Amino acid sequence: MSPMRPFGPFLLSAACSAASTLLRPLVEKPHSGHPRRILLIELLRIGDILVKFPTIAALRQRFPEAHITLLTTRLVQDFVEPNPNLSARIYVDDFPGWRAVVARVRTLNADTALILDQKPASAALALLSGAPTRVGYDYRGLGGFMTHAVPCPGYINRPSWDYPPGERVLSTIEYWLRLLEPLGVHAPPTRPRLFLSKRDRESARQLLGQGQRPVCLHPGASSSSYEWHPDRFAEVAARLSDGMDVRIAITGSQADVQKAAHIAALARRDVLNLAGKTTLGQLAAVFERAALLISVDTSAAHIGAALGVNTVVLFGAGDPRIWGTYGELDSSRGRYVAIQGKSECLICKSPTCRRPQHHCMDAITVEMVLDAARKLLGD
Repeated sequence: MSPMRPFGPFLLSAACSAASTLLRPLVEKPHSGHPRRILLIELLRIGDILVKFPTIAALRQRFPEAHITLLTTRLVQDFVEPNPNLSARIYVDDFPGWRAVVARVRTLNADTALILDQKPASAALALLSGAPTRVGYDYRGLGGFMTHAVPCPGYINRPSWDYPPGERVLSTIEYWLRLLEPLGVHAPPTRPRLFLSKRDRESARQLLGQGQRPVCLHPGASSSSYEWHPDRFAEVAARLSDGMDVRIAITGSQADVQKAAHIAALARRDVLNLAGKTTLGQLAAVFERAALLISVDTSAAHIGAALGVNTVVLFGAGDPRIWGTYGELDSSRGRYVAIQGKSECLICKSPTCRRPQHHCMDAITVEMVLDAARKLLGD
């Protein structure tokens, strides 16, 4: 039996539905013709912006003369600043409050706004921007803020046991590309492409020094239900070091420093610990120089795939059909292997495991990871 869903989302949905009903009289007629000034709104996390890069690239290809502005957060600055498909970037962190953000986006005189997340705040900003054409997913009552509300697939943000029977599960890349269809853009799914600065590449070169390209282990995640045992990461590091003569580097954010140190100590090998020592751009540049990345299902996996690095991803609570990548479309840019063990609780979507044992991640064995890693390193 599937667990009951939390009551909170229903309250949010009801509130959004009521608000959008009240706002319907403000909805203007859709803009006709090619968009000239496009506002993109994306206020989520690192991995979330990366999977929208194919959408942004398709938009630029279809409307090469359009001025495309991205409204986002400073968290992803290192990735969006070098992206040549964007004309301008606005960071909500730079403003004292939402009123100031609204005032700034209204100066853009955007004729088209695309909502690249499913946040009520983003939908409201699109409406308040004054753009006559507003496109987004009709998620939990947000469609009333839009002139073109695209229906959400029935499985979005549900556990796998609650997916509608027979409905095809789209990768997140396909999902966001579909949002362009009301603008007449029909683009095939492609792997995201990540652009890095020369400064970050030079920093990575200095951090790694001379010698072998490293095998990077990235154990940290924002949700504990996505994490793998430190002792298993340590065993992978030790056995790869002994069996394949590779250099191991452990990466992570400032929050992963203790975890990375613990793994390095357990491995009892010469491990380069870079956790907490890189910016986001430098971390990506380190991955770019790697022979292989082994990561849990987090933003690091999206970074590796976008850079064309051989990547092994450990999936627990996440669905690899949705959050995997399109590595098979272009094997010359590196290969991508998703590993998921057999478990009765897949795929739960819970940020923290509610069971005494972490069944989904426990089902991923060291041998499964080593087998995938050796194949990618040996071929």
